[in-house]
Amino acid sequence: MKKNSSTSLIKILILVISVNIFCSSFSTNYSNQVEDADIHILLIGSSYFSYNNLPSLVRKLTQAEEKKVFIDYRIRNGTYLDFHASDQTTEAKIKQSPWDYVILQGCGSNAGYPDTHHLIFPPYVRHPLRSSLETLKQKILNNNDSTKIVYCLPWAFEDGTTWIQGQNDSYEDMQKKIYDNVTSLVNELDIMTAPVGWAWYKVLQDSSKLHYLHRSDWNHPSLRGSYLMACVIYSTLYLDSLGDANYYAGLPKDEALYFQKVASQTVLDDPEVWNLINED
Repeated sequence: MKKNSSTSLIKILILVISVNIFCSSFSTNYSNQVEDADIHILLIGSSYFSYNNLPSLVRKLTQAEEKKVFIDYRIRNGTYLDFHASDQTTEAKIKQSPWDYVILQGCGSNAGYPDTHHLIFPPYVRHPLRSSLETLKQKILNNNDSTKIVYCLPWAFEDGTTWIQGQNDSYEDMQKKIYDNVTSLVNELDIMTAPVGWAWYKVLQDSSKLHYLHRSDWNHPSLRGSYLMACVIYSTLYLDSLGDANYYAGLPKDEALYFQKVASQTVLDDPEVWNLINED
């Protein structure tokens, strides 16, 4: 989805192989948890979900909070939601279960620049967001009309669009465009939002460390970024704060608890903005 200026080809190949192994094995490892789960969740996305094993991060957070969930996924690296909207394997995965939640991964480039994405970002291919969400929503609800659809509001590139000749949006500029476009779109389409990118924005206002939530490619999530995403997803699903969950994913305890706090506040301070309704 973006240039990688610092990683060698060999490292990229190793990473792709590792991610593909993860993607092929995850469902089998946890399929025996289906009957015991209180809610069933399907994640649909690409490398933003597979980096740092996001499904496992979400599952372990819910376990730490004594929740019983079953999580499955359809992940295809290097794709956008338009791929999944027309993909037969994704459709088959949707039809596999009457999911309680289907969580759709966002991408900052087409969320922030829906009309000019194909002109600004290489390889200059359209990846329409609205029509993709509309198609996926229809397929999901045709399978089970009570499934709740959650779109993950994406984060901006760490260097915005400044890495592209002729473009000068900073990280903050790009993130605010993503926020404006997504909050309008999800309310029009009546789907829920997990405000991942907005929680990132709040954290990065407090930290000036390079590659703190982003990896060194300025794009994909670091472990911190993925952990924060998992925390936001938890609070979005349960409309509740993480109660100092004792799962830290290998991060320092104080840092993990800080991410839990920011995630919970981001979701719960503005639930109407994210089109979240507490039906209880």
